[in-house]
Amino acid sequence: MALALTTRVDLSFSRYQFDEFKKNTKARQVPFEEIDYSIYKTTSNCIAFTTSEERITTWIKTFYLRYCAEAIKDGGTTLKSTWDETPAQNDATKSEKISITLSTEDEKTQVNIVTIIIYCSTGRIQIQGKSLRVWGDSEFPIIKDLVDQNVRNTLNFTSSKNIQSFLKTVSQPPMENECDVTNPAIITVTTEDLPPLSNPSNPCCEKSLTTMKNNMADLESSFVSFKQEIFKSYEDLKHDLTSKDKEINMLKKRIGSLEATNELLRKDNIELNSLSKKQKQIEKKVSNTIDQYNKLKKNNEVNLNPQTEESPQYSASTENVIPNIPTHNIFSPLNEENPNHDISINISQSLQGETKKASPKTLDAETVILCDSNGRKLDPKLLCPNSSTEYLKCPTLESANQLINQYEFKQTKTFVVHVGTNDIEKLPINKVTDQTRSLLTSIGNKNPEARILLSNLLPRSDELLQKAQNLNRNFLQIPTEFKNVTNIEHTNLFQSTSILYDKKHLNDKGIKIFAKNLKSAFFGTQKTHRHIKTKRQFHPDPNKPFLPNPLLHSNPLLHSNPLLHSNPLLHPSPLPHPNTFPPSHFPKPYYNTPPFQNYDHHFPPMERNTNPNSQKISSEDAKNQKITEIAKLLYGLFQ
Repeated sequence: MALALTTRVDLSFSRYQFDEFKKNTKARQVPFEEIDYSIYKTTSNCIAFTTSEERITTWIKTFYLRYCAEAIKDGGTTLKSTWDETPAQNDATKSEKISITLSTEDEKTQVNIVTIIIYCSTGRIQIQGKSLRVWGDSEFPIIKDLVDQNVRNTLNFTSSKNIQSFLKTVSQPPMENECDVTNPAIITVTTEDLPPLSNPSNPCCEKSLTTMKNNMADLESSFVSFKQEIFKSYEDLKHDLTSKDKEINMLKKRIGSLEATNELLRKDNIELNSLSKKQKQIEKKVSNTIDQYNKLKKNNEVNLNPQTEESPQYSASTENVIPNIPTHNIFSPLNEENPNHDISINISQSLQGETKKASPKTLDAETVILCDSNGRKLDPKLLCPNSSTEYLKCPTLESANQLINQYEFKQTKTFVVHVGTNDIEKLPINKVTDQTRSLLTSIGNKNPEARILLSNLLPRSDELLQKAQNLNRNFLQIPTEFKNVTNIEHTNLFQSTSILYDKKHLNDKGIKIFAKNLKSAFFGTQKTHRHIKTKRQFHPDPNKPFLPNPLLHSNPLLHSNPLLHSNPLLHPSPLPHPNTFPPSHFPKPYYNTPPFQNYDHHFPPMERNTNPNSQKISSEDAKNQKITEIAKLLYGLFQ
């Protein structure tokens, strides 16, 4: 026997050992170490069986020693075997499949007998070939007996002659009297070749006929019983199918009801989640309201003592001021003089109104930002460092005006205003400009000494871009009309539309540029429309007593030279100067305010990246400011 090896055989057989077989559910079920020819079709010439993890190496060793260890010859015919291995995919040191091909070879031809395929990873052994039945009848019992005896290499094979007999059987040509089913021959039979008819009265023939009749009767009775059993089984199966159909319909209905219940539960769950979110929002609002209430209560308690202490001063000042006010006007004499008690009543009512307005809400922040949705990503702490900041969201100018009227800004020194993005979508330019002026007026009334940074509108990507630019031109004229108003331009944002993520809102890149512009204006480093660098002017020392200038503090009616009053904004109306107080205690006249362009007079230059709100108003200036406000109120009563 000649052996052809494509892979070197592992004589220790450890390469073919697997600790646990793989489960192949798609393969056909075969018996354990037995042959069953009915599993596969006859034309497939295939049989298979399985073995265990402990016996797989014994089967492989037996196949090797029987067919591959030595040469087997029978006359001129040699049994040739081919050993082929397939390595495992996950482990190259293991062999997953072994193929042993047995064939007969003589001087002329080579004929394949069978092929033995051993799947080492699953324990399945499969044999196929045209001599399958010969191998199964003669070789399989011998090999199984050797496996049961656990054959070793040193064992002397006493059954080698059986291999010779197997080789003779597979190498013999078919007999002449055998019928070749695949190539049937035509047989011609003549009457001369037929034997003479036997005597009909032969008892052997009669016995055979009787036996045949009995067999036919048995077959008929068996067939009838089989038919009855089949009908009975068919009826049972039909009944089972009907019952199963009913169960299926019931299950379908049950599934439908469960789906409906599940849908209702899902909707209830969604509603519960929404209610839970609303509840959390309400709880958050309630907690914020409580915090605001406690804060306002604390501020009111703190502010009660200063008000009670200052109230006698107001009454004393009014008692001293009222008798010294002249009751005549040189331009238009009064027809009826107001009694002193009416004046005191009006003054008390006005003071009560001011206290009522100051009582609702108080903001202690030094910087207040009024901004629309474009400021939602601004960080007030980074925008205005070293300053307490309050951010008020104002979608429209009207809402901004309402917020200004709701709060009292006691310590606020800077207002940053950026509103109007949504107003230009519904209102004309003139209306938006007027509402902006109204907002600035409200801020000036609340806090006259605070500076206001008015931000221009940002670029858009729709048809309102031109409208926004026209409105920005109107904003450039506003600083000339109001005190302490500075315009913030955003020309660097109008250079490209890549700073927008929709038609009117800035993306992250635009927010950074927008914040940089606001911060530069806040620290006074941006060249805005109002900001003009001039030489630093003289700043009086607040600690020194005020000495009036005769050119500025004299009665404006005494100046007959019109060149001294070329600017009518400085003198809106003639006011009789009582001049009854000593010069060191008399406040600065409100109508002699320096020009608006003199920005440094109100806000002296500061170092870079410092808080512009860090300037402190002296107590003397605060008292002078209060006395000036009372003088304004008294002047209005006499008009």
